[in-house]
Amino acid sequence: MIADSELFYFKFGNEEDKRVVLESGPVFMAGRCFIVTQWSQNIERRRNSVQAVPIWVKLHGTRKELWTGDGLGYLATRLGRPVEALQW
Repeated sequence: MIADSELFYFKFGNEEDKRVVLESGPVFMAGRCFIVTQWSQNIERRRNSVQAVPIWVKLHGTRKELWTGDGLGYLATRLGRPVEALQW
């Protein structure tokens, strides 16, 4: 790992470990959400332009009456702007 004042850089020993980290979703440390993405030369230019980050939200303990598209949509709007709801 290498760090500067705003970014952390990680190098993985194998592709499987890297894939697991990139696909695992948001990373929270010390109460803050970290953006985890594959490195590219473009990262340095883009790092100050991030305005919003989509994240998955698990709604544990949701009352059964809200297990509908409208009910889950209502809950999601309390957290932010919903992008997509899973269909089951």
